[in-house]
Amino acid sequence: MCRRAFPAPPHLPLPTSVVQTATAGAVPTRAVVRSKTVLVIASNEDDRLIWSAVLEHYGYVAVLADSLAAVPPRLQADLVLVALDRFDPPRVRLLREVIEDRRIGDAPVVGVIDPDVHPSELLRAGCAGALARPLRPASLEAEVRRLIGPATPPSH
Repeated sequence: MCRRAFPAPPHLPLPTSVVQTATAGAVPTRAVVRSKTVLVIASNEDDRLIWSAVLEHYGYVAVLADSLAAVPPRLQADLVLVALDRFDPPRVRLLREVIEDRRIGDAPVVGVIDPDVHPSELLRAGCAGALARPLRPASLEAEVRRLIGPATPPSH
């Protein structure tokens, strides 16, 4: 058996959420920059896991909840992604409760709906955006970026 030795790969720095900051005459310091947080509310565990994987792939922090009652009390979400599916009366009530919840604050709410629901219904009900199923990763990232910007501020 012939074994071929390969050189070790060069050491590459891992991406971080750290930004270099400096002022005139001062020694440069490193300031940790918080990644933006997206609260994902969906009763379906598969939806929560897939959507959080997509968000984390693009650098966002995903906080998962299967209901509004399960949302952590001191959460500081930058955006809320909520599964509204058919947008029937219970889901309309859920959306109203999410928008009015003080833990959510001024964070924009994006609803994920079935393809037979018109997005204008969500916009009239107070959503900042609407995404139709099947949810494509690029569409999710584009809508989140449109509403709250990139996951971390660009470093200079």
